[in-house]
Amino acid sequence: MCRLRIKSAGLLTTVQDRGRSHLQHLGVPGCGAMDRLSLAVANILVGNPRDAAVLECTWSGPVIEFTQATSIALAGAVTEAKLNGYRVPMYTTLFINDGDVLDLTRITHGARLYVAVSGGIDVPVVLGSRSTYLAVQFGEMDHRLKANDVLPLVTNARPFRALQIDSESDLRIKAPHEQAVIRVVDGPQIDYFSSETRNRLVTTTYTLSNQSDRMGMRFDGPSLKPDNSTPLISDGIAFGSMQITRGGQPIVMMADRQPTGGYPKIAKVILSDLPALAQLRPGDQVQFKWVTLDESRNSYLANESLLQKLEKRWQEQQPASRVFNTYVNHQLFQIGVTELIDPT
Repeated sequence: MCRLRIKSAGLLTTVQDRGRSHLQHLGVPGCGAMDRLSLAVANILVGNPRDAAVLECTWSGPVIEFTQATSIALAGAVTEAKLNGYRVPMYTTLFINDGDVLDLTRITHGARLYVAVSGGIDVPVVLGSRSTYLAVQFGEMDHRLKANDVLPLVTNARPFRALQIDSESDLRIKAPHEQAVIRVVDGPQIDYFSSETRNRLVTTTYTLSNQSDRMGMRFDGPSLKPDNSTPLISDGIAFGSMQITRGGQPIVMMADRQPTGGYPKIAKVILSDLPALAQLRPGDQVQFKWVTLDESRNSYLANESLLQKLEKRWQEQQPASRVFNTYVNHQLFQIGVTELIDPT
């Protein structure tokens, strides 16, 4: 059986896929990857379905040893990745040999790195997902990974097709020049807030709090207290909903959010900007920006088109019969070769 072994785990490494959002009506948290764009990109680069289980590595990554030849891809937070001591690129399909060691300990920008392996990680499916939920622990492997954990991989016979995503592509997470701009649409309780308060949300800067986690991203900044004091009946919380606490500070609800809540929701972060939000670190500054539902939809469709084109590129890429490694200035380059003549 193909496996990988965690030699050292990093700060917070877990197994994640797209989660269990289909069970929120039963009180089950959504879970899943915080940055679902990077989840999809990494999986596509190794020929997996977009929602195959991967490793999500927060702030510092693991050191991994592989026990069988396979292919991998890295997406998300900028990482100085090394394979057997040599630097390797992100957003690129990488061929792995039996015994190779991948070092992902140094994440230089962003918060979350995603490691996809051809076939996906084969931990047990619980309630329709392989995602880790640390608060409950669904199953034996549902925990913060630690040294010497061994993870089985889905057995597959996918050919090695090498792809690389251009450095300027919108599928890559980019470092903001000064502060992140996160777009939002009206929340279900926006009428609880005055026009002055709504304007304050987008004309002042907010700073990500160190109390943030996979459940919610807390921000510090000017107060956004509602003008309407009518008690709310708890209602559903979508990924990216912005609740306003009694103290007037915003919390954007993320992957491990509770299914319902009673704080008023002034806004919702659009789907296309949730990946950038998930890559922020405590102390990073954010400028929120109102957009329309049409602008939100068009941004989502643009990203979806890019993902579909990437899937098509993978399918059209000529499979490599052999892969050769070349080492230049402490960096590893891989060359795929297709044999045109049967050697037998």
